[in-house]
Amino acid sequence: MYDGSQIGYAGGVSYTRFSYTMGNVVGDAGANNLLYIPGSRTELDSWAFADATGYTGAQQREDFWNYIEQDKYLSNHKGEYAERGGALAPWRNQLDFKFVQDFFITAGGKRNTLQLGMDVKNFLNLLSSDWGLYQTTYATNILSYNAATKAYSFPKVNNEVLTKTFKNYESFSSTYMIQFSLRYIFN
Repeated sequence: MYDGSQIGYAGGVSYTRFSYTMGNVVGDAGANNLLYIPGSRTELDSWAFADATGYTGAQQREDFWNYIEQDKYLSNHKGEYAERGGALAPWRNQLDFKFVQDFFITAGGKRNTLQLGMDVKNFLNLLSSDWGLYQTTYATNILSYNAATKAYSFPKVNNEVLTKTFKNYESFSSTYMIQFSLRYIFN
C-alpha cells in the first residue's frame, strides 16, 4: 500500500499546514501574531534587533534574512503577512509491503491451510534510512519582539542558529516496522 501526503509533526501533533508567527507585537497579552515577512534585505535594515550574549543584533538580522531566503513559503511571500495555515509540510512517501505464503496440510482427511505472513510498515525506510521519514519544523514562532525596547530577536533553537525549516522527526512513526504472522485455517 502506498501513502503519499503532505504531513509533518510539530510538538508531537501531526499537521498538514502551519503558520509562521512572531511574538506578540501589539502588546495585548494575546497569542502570537502572524509574521510580517520583510519585502527585501534593505527593508530589514530599519528593524532593530536586540543584542544577546554571543549573538549580536546584526548577526540575528542576517540570520533571519537567510532563514527567509531558504524557506519556500517565506521567500515566496516577501512583503506580506504570513497566512494562517499558509505554509505546507513537506511531501512524505510511505510504502507498506505484505507477503503471504500458504502451505496446504491434509489433516483428518481435510485440506487445511498454514499461512505464513510478513508485513513491513514503511518499507522504503527499511531500504534507506533517509526515505519514508516524517519531517517536523524547527520552529514556527521564529521572531520575538520586546515592546519595552522595541527590538526584535531571532531565537536560536537548542543553542543553534536556525538555518533550515525542517528536520527529520525522530519517532517510531518514521521508522520501519516488521511483523511476522502465523495463521492456521481449518476447512
